[in-house]
Amino acid sequence: MLIVHPSSVWLGHSLMQCILYIYIYIYILT
Repeated sequence: MLIVHPSSVWLGHSLMQCILYIYIYIYILT
């Protein structure tokens, strides 16, 4: 198991969620 800094994991997860929400928002609009 890799030891990763919790803040970097949270940042990466929130960034992926933000991108996912943007894709869904664009998909609904178009």
